[in-house]
Amino acid sequence: MDDHRRVVAVIHALKASGVRVKNWKNFLNGFLVDACEFLTQHLHTEGLFRKTGSFSRMRALRGEPIFSLPHSATLQPCDVASLVKQFLRELPSPLIPMDLQVPLCRAQGLEEEEGEQGKDGALLLTALFPPSHSRALRYFCTFLRQTAQRCKENRMEVGNLALVIAPNLLHCPAGGSKLTAGTERRLHRQAAVIKKLIIHADRIGKFREIYICIVADDGC
Repeated sequence: MDDHRRVVAVIHALKASGVRVKNWKNFLNGFLVDACEFLTQHLHTEGLFRKTGSFSRMRALRGEPIFSLPHSATLQPCDVASLVKQFLRELPSPLIPMDLQVPLCRAQGLEEEEGEQGKDGALLLTALFPPSHSRALRYFCTFLRQTAQRCKENRMEVGNLALVIAPNLLHCPAGGSKLTAGTERRLHRQAAVIKKLIIHADRIGKFREIYICIVADDGC
């Protein structure tokens, strides 16, 4: 069961027993949940997350309750996807903590160099994320995995999604930076990190599951 369904199940069970929890979507992040639920209805959209939304429409939606009428009636999938990327970039506390971004990329590099021997280092690092961060990242990457499963329609397989999402979750060189071999290698590695997180979304931040896979060496 993914995090959103688990939280909803708990809230419904509490409600049935007479206990009400206000603003329950804050346990994941209201905007992120609403945006992903909206986009789930539009996973067939070609170029979702790759195509940029309309800047004028997005500017008009800033600060508005966009998932309520009248705005919800005219929402465009690519606008919402672009707002999600902007939201992730502007978080005061990134979902992937700044102090762990370099170690994540290093761990991913070791995995690429050592193969099976270092295969779970990046995932193991996610166990150090604050619980609220790992919960939100697990939810979002699970949604991205669902998006990739519709790649025959939307042309966005997991590698493409990782490439366009990575700059919004990981610190990237400034836009004016010259694209050197080192910069290109860094961007490739960042995309590889996000690809791994999407593929193994259900294990993000879950030390027990990651550790079991490491010691069992059962091909998880």
